[in-house]
Amino acid sequence: MVGFVVPAAQASDRELHLAAAPYPPLTTIAKDGYLDRTVQEAFARAGIGLTYQATSPSRGLMGSLTGEFDGYFATPELDVPILEPLVRVPETIYTGKAGGVYLRDDIMMMNREYLNGYRVGYVKGWKQAEDTLQDVPDLYPAESSRRLMDMLVKGRIDVAYMYFLQARYQAQQDGISGIKFSEHSFDTDLYIHLSAEHTDLVQDLAAAIRQMKADGTMENILAPAVMKWGPK
Repeated sequence: MVGFVVPAAQASDRELHLAAAPYPPLTTIAKDGYLDRTVQEAFARAGIGLTYQATSPSRGLMGSLTGEFDGYFATPELDVPILEPLVRVPETIYTGKAGGVYLRDDIMMMNREYLNGYRVGYVKGWKQAEDTLQDVPDLYPAESSRRLMDMLVKGRIDVAYMYFLQARYQAQQDGISGIKFSEHSFDTDLYIHLSAEHTDLVQDLAAAIRQMKADGTMENILAPAVMKWGPK
């Protein structure tokens, strides 16, 4: 898969090959999502060459440990012992709100415990969701957010546990009406993680992201997504 490449005039002699899971509209296989553009700009400002490819979270994270990739985005803080060697760039690139998404009128979701009576789906490999849902008795993993919404529409699950922005986006793309959102939710900060051998680049990338926040670039990139599909 051909990756996005920072133009040669901007890139240094360091070029990293990262992985990212496709979560449209934030990250896409075409690499034109809102977070794709954010990360591309951050690397360009830091003077670091960048290529990356879309892959699953498990392959992306494990590949960042084995040398297949130089890092992974976008993911929450990693608290899995095996992933401790990965180094987090200490500036958020996005904060997403997630919770239960459903279609049925008879479902009432006031808190997380309400999930226990339903068939609940989630995107496989999302550890924060897996931890949150570990006591839910009837769980169904899906390979992607699109597949998860398809399972919801076809009645194979009662509740899709996912980012609200992704749910609204996918519903619009597929012509799904009447989606509802749980009153309970949680915010997830997403970051770039690099393999340990690139620790020396962490502060340069953090400074670039801070600069993007200060001069309004990050808000300008993300604002259209938030306006269309963000919290209502």
